[in-house]
Amino acid sequence: PSGTTNGEPPASPGEPLASEPPVYPPGQPAPALAAAGSALDGAPPGLGPRSVSSDLEGNDVAPDLRYCSRCEQHVVAVGKGRCPTCKSFLKANTSAVKHPVNVASRDETLAKLVAEFNPTTTFAIATCKHLAAVYERLSTEKAGSTNYTRLITSAHQLQAALCATQPVVPTVRDTDGLSLDQLAQRAVDLAVEARRIADKEAARLLPDPVPSVAPPGLHVAPAPEPEEPPPPDQCPYCHQTPCIGPTHHGYSTLHFMDPLEIEKRDKEATAVMLKMMPFKNPY
Repeated sequence: PSGTTNGEPPASPGEPLASEPPVYPPGQPAPALAAAGSALDGAPPGLGPRSVSSDLEGNDVAPDLRYCSRCEQHVVAVGKGRCPTCKSFLKANTSAVKHPVNVASRDETLAKLVAEFNPTTTFAIATCKHLAAVYERLSTEKAGSTNYTRLITSAHQLQAALCATQPVVPTVRDTDGLSLDQLAQRAVDLAVEARRIADKEAARLLPDPVPSVAPPGLHVAPAPEPEEPPPPDQCPYCHQTPCIGPTHHGYSTLHFMDPLEIEKRDKEATAVMLKMMPFKNPY
């Protein structure tokens, strides 16, 4: 019949045919172009472009949206990064992290680094953030492990890079602007002060003089120093000073190489041998 195309019903008045491209009002982009623009702006299709100024000001901050390949849509991650609908793991999830990031400790370390180095450039600010994250990770690692050594190396490199960004402050010496005569006079004053301190220290180390009570003209010989008694000899067998003596319970063991003890053991062994012989000793 007339007015049909491939058996399809005729188009109503005002509706474009299937072969004709759709027409959109002026100023309104096509849905595909709007979706592409939203994706480039960092927001999923249908949510519109994100406002950078609003993010910085803290107003209308976009939620943590992630794409779920199973549900084929953007969802707000729950827990450690799972889809609220199918419970599958989303991209950049932290389910396998044993020690989650301590945000309070990291922010406290970052505040200390900012107060100490006062970063003014983008590189210095980023380096402070990385260094604070490394310090936070070090608190959860075992000392001596491979990861601990790697983090220590990274911390040293970041600290060296951060110190290199600090402006060099010229050192102002108190001798700048002095003439040669003034420098010479200061050197003399320093030498006199050093000699005075050295003489005072030497006088402090000298012993106090002993006042003499002898009448004038009489020579008094100094009293001889008392002789210390010679130390007792050390025993060559038990190595004790003095020897432990025969009454000690370990005397025979400690004096094993003593000739008297050797002779004593020989007599005891001979007596046991003669006692065990089957015939009478003729001696």
